[in-house]
Amino acid sequence: MHGRIATARVRPGAADQVAEGWRSLLSVYADADAFRGMVSLHDQDADVAVTLTLWESAAAADAAVEPLRAASLAVFADLLLEPPSIATYDVLLDARGPIGSAPGGQVQDG
Repeated sequence: MHGRIATARVRPGAADQVAEGWRSLLSVYADADAFRGMVSLHDQDADVAVTLTLWESAAAADAAVEPLRAASLAVFADLLLEPPSIATYDVLLDARGPIGSAPGGQVQDG
């Protein structure tokens, strides 16, 4: 599994709008075959938003990311103070949800 972390400074007080923007994009991301999940975080003191997207593989993410990036930038254009920085990682462990629950909640090695 592969993770991409996008970090961006956002307009002060825009946390709810950022969350709504990601909600509006979830179906677009979910339609990508390689997409495995998303977590969006916000630091209100620093006005920084961090989003982790999870993908089946780096190659699959690379194939899906460009159209999704364009859609994301269109949604967030008025909220970002600067373009997001993107970092990519191999997932070593996935422990989302309660351990032993449905497939998304089981511990999986990357």
